[in-house]
Amino acid sequence: MPRSAAHDRQLRQWLDELDRPAPEPLPLVTCAGCRHFTPDKHNRAAGLGFCVRFNGWNYPGTQRHCRSFEEARDDAGHEA
Repeated sequence: MPRSAAHDRQLRQWLDELDRPAPEPLPLVTCAGCRHFTPDKHNRAAGLGFCVRFNGWNYPGTQRHCRSFEEARDDAGHEA
């Protein structure tokens, strides 16, 4: 199956992010506060959720140093 242009753009963006120097120091964050994290639909507070930015399956409250963290925002652009 041929790859789409959108797929190629996303792949280039991710590879560029991996090449970029990490902020110093990496922030200590929880996945629950990140826009890239999708919580478990049955147990949002403690169930395994998924990070679409390289980190895979994680618990929402686990603290970690993450180079891909971005504050979750609501539809109005405010911190969630």
